[in-house]
Amino acid sequence: MALHFCSLSVKILTLFVIILLFLPRAVTAIPELELESMLAAVRTRGYNLFCNAITTSDIYYEVLAGTSFTFFAPTDASLFALDMIATSSDYITTLRFHVVPRRFSLSDLRTLPPGSSLHTLVPLHDISIERLPSLGFDIITANGINVVVPGLFYGRDIAVHGLGGILSFRSQIGQRQDSPPPPSEANFSGNHSSVVGDSHAPPPENSSSFDRFAQRQDSPPPPSEANFSAWSG
Repeated sequence: MALHFCSLSVKILTLFVIILLFLPRAVTAIPELELESMLAAVRTRGYNLFCNAITTSDIYYEVLAGTSFTFFAPTDASLFALDMIATSSDYITTLRFHVVPRRFSLSDLRTLPPGSSLHTLVPLHDISIERLPSLGFDIITANGINVVVPGLFYGRDIAVHGLGGILSFRSQIGQRQDSPPPPSEANFSGNHSSVVGDSHAPPPENSSSFDRFAQRQDSPPPPSEANFSAWSG
């Protein structure tokens, strides 16, 4: 009887283990401590505005709900300049364009095939990664912007690389930065029309004044000819 009970217990235990093995594993979110550690470390390296923007936007909570991420941190100067010309929605979209929903270390970036692109938090907008040979080491670029501080931070689920500028995506704000629309050209012409006019194209009034002055010098009036005839006689 005891032997039969032990055999039954073993079977039940085996069945329980099998069930546990086939249960779907819960997705482990990024610990908030790791995200806070990343923000603190990146701030100490001079990328303050990027960290502040992440903390005050919904990107913070989106990262906590994810599994792994790579951040390409733009410089403070470039973010400050963007803040001067961009709307709040464009600004947040630009931040999201610097976040890749997968962890890539420097070695991972170097081993990517040529022409590889990484998906970002902005749908249909990827980051093109290139490796440029240099003296002694390879330079990694993201959409043509140099990765100047690779491995700025490494955590279990997060990697951060510092950029030498900022990534611009093909949208309304990208057009303002790269190819100004016609209204901007009109404003530029309007602001500098007086300078251009004085330097290269004198106004009609000046031209007519010059013509009258030339006429007085080159073709003397009839009274002068009369005086000359009287003197000759």
